[in-house]
Amino acid sequence: MAYATYYLDFPLQNNWIQLRNANDNLIRHTFAFTPAASIRHDYDWAAGDASNVWYHASRIHDFYRGAPFNYTGMDYQMRARVGLGADVNAAADGTNIYFGSQNGRPWARSSDVVYHEYTHNTIYRIYGGWIGNPNEPYTEASAMDEGLSDYFACTINNDPILGEDVGVSRNLDNNTFTWTDWQGAHWNGQVIGGAVWDFRELVGSYVADNLAFKALQIVPRARTFSDYLYNMMIADNGTYNGAYRSQLRTVFAAHGITTNEPPLPPSFGVSISGPETLPSGSVGEYTAVVYGGSGNFTYNWYVYEPNGREQYVGSGNPISIYAPYTNSSLTIQIEARVTDNSNNETSSGWLLVLVYGEGGPLSIKELILKEEINPEIPIGFSLFQNYPNPFNSNTVIYFTLPEAGMVSLSVFDPLGREVATLLNEQRPAGIHKVYFDAGTLPSGVYFYRLKSSGKMAIRKMLLVR
Repeated sequence: MAYATYYLDFPLQNNWIQLRNANDNLIRHTFAFTPAASIRHDYDWAAGDASNVWYHASRIHDFYRGAPFNYTGMDYQMRARVGLGADVNAAADGTNIYFGSQNGRPWARSSDVVYHEYTHNTIYRIYGGWIGNPNEPYTEASAMDEGLSDYFACTINNDPILGEDVGVSRNLDNNTFTWTDWQGAHWNGQVIGGAVWDFRELVGSYVADNLAFKALQIVPRARTFSDYLYNMMIADNGTYNGAYRSQLRTVFAAHGITTNEPPLPPSFGVSISGPETLPSGSVGEYTAVVYGGSGNFTYNWYVYEPNGREQYVGSGNPISIYAPYTNSSLTIQIEARVTDNSNNETSSGWLLVLVYGEGGPLSIKELILKEEINPEIPIGFSLFQNYPNPFNSNTVIYFTLPEAGMVSLSVFDPLGREVATLLNEQRPAGIHKVYFDAGTLPSGVYFYRLKSSGKMAIRKMLLVR
């Protein structure tokens, strides 16, 4: 290196957040040096507005990126401006966040405030816009935006009081607030935020956080307290088989929030899982389990050989079943039969695996709950995970209907825009299969929604090209 003055520039940023001052200039540290055999330079960012926002914005990004959320929608470099003066407390515009010193308080130094504003932008990304019009603060939609941003800020800090260090002090814990027309979005946000916090106190943060976040992603988007409760119940159906329905009903009712509840998923059935590919000559291990139900049952498990002969493999719940792959066109069918004490068959389930080509991948995997054997336990309204998933261009979607009716099956992008209509027609009761060709759609996450006879179910799929 020629003898001269060189500069190392250290901007206060990472992949997810970039700090800027009131003049919108990047906040940075610059180190000047001349060549030498050994040079060492130590620098600590002083504790202050910029470093605090950098730390807590990075932390909440990782919070949403990790379990149970696994949300990648915030994987971009957000800008944060600090030092905006006494006319600003804190704000979010859907993409960036801003902090001032209203009432003489450094709002950027409150972790609650950083988490709250960051969550505003997270919800904005999920909804493709604000839940409600920010210029109309006396609506449930605007209160949802504030209250759920309060909730996630409080849950990451494990503290139900929001913003006490800047004189706000909204309390989500055990409040008895119900919707009040003349109160604004921040006050009424304590209604919906308090309901979710009370749910958290009953079931724990992991379950509550998971359902609260999943409910935001369900299409159609909730814009009222009642619709949000409905979406939390839908999320509970799909994630925990409706296990937390009563707790949701109780805590939301305490805040004056009720809904026309979605149907519960089938409370009794059989699930069989196993490998989706089997190399030639290998043996696949499958696990079969009966869930739900009450009373004493006998679980008998069978494997059907290629010639159709039934092979009894044991009794137990759960049980491991070993099925060999022996040729290039083998059909493996594993069945569970559940009988009550009078030896009446009450439910069964099966996994059908078709293999094409020597040692090739399985072309299809069906997991169907069949509950029509006992007429008192009809087949349920169910939407199954598409297969394959992730998929490249083509995939298959299965669903079951308990009764004949008009069926709508549509695909939506993450912004809630309908990108494909797969079905809009009358269908009979039973098991149905629909093929989806993604055509020229870009890679990414999509949601598919089934509606029939006043019931609705939504699942997520991943297109990878």
